[in-house]
Amino acid sequence: MSKLLSTFTLVLLTINPFHIDELFEIDNFERNVYQKNNVLRVLEWTIDSNDIFLSYSCEVNHAGLITEQSYYQKDGSSEIHRATYNASNLLTENLIESSYDNYVGLLEYEYDDQNRVIKLCQSHKKSNQEFFKIDYIEHFEYKNGDFYRVYDSNDSLIRYFERDGERLNQYTSQNTLYTSYGKQDQIFYWPRSVNLRLERDSSLRKIKQEETNKKGDVLKSHSFEYQYNAGGLITDIIETDKEGNLVKRTEYEYRFN
Repeated sequence: MSKLLSTFTLVLLTINPFHIDELFEIDNFERNVYQKNNVLRVLEWTIDSNDIFLSYSCEVNHAGLITEQSYYQKDGSSEIHRATYNASNLLTENLIESSYDNYVGLLEYEYDDQNRVIKLCQSHKKSNQEFFKIDYIEHFEYKNGDFYRVYDSNDSLIRYFERDGERLNQYTSQNTLYTSYGKQDQIFYWPRSVNLRLERDSSLRKIKQEETNKKGDVLKSHSFEYQYNAGGLITDIIETDKEGNLVKRTEYEYRFN
């Protein structure tokens, strides 16, 4: 299976307030960097058992929009995401092609006159098939500018959102807390026994990522260090584990330095 579901979950960002025009982006901090600094390409290198391989790349257009993302495994298999935008620079389609299992997925978005997502359709097919098969359709409702409720194609509630002070929490239809978004952190309460917490600084740069068990014990912790050139542009993001070992290195390429 592709990264469709994980991508959809992670795009709900740490924004205050949570306006829809800031949602459904890869990362708001990166989005601003791309727009302001003419980012051309981003490359991520992963260190695994002393081997280094390219694990991710993305191409960015002149408007700062990611047009293509590629995820690579150590064995050479890949998954390519190609994005299509409308005249308002809103994501309308995300086509996913996986060489691992010949999977082709498609995410389609519809918006209202306020540029808010009101419908998401996910479908898939095999690469040798002509037509897509719909997996699910989701419809979104809003309240006071926030996401409020999400329904399926049969108008059954899938999940809903509630404010808790400055946090926006997402619950399943069974009233189980699933995600919690704050000003500078995001917590994902996954169905399995591990929770994921992303911590950001005041500029929304991701500075720490932790996995914890239900008791709150830290199982895995990664930190992020940012390096800049003389012009103040990010050149590298260094990701290390809690022992200080290098895990990933992300490089930024610009149209103009």
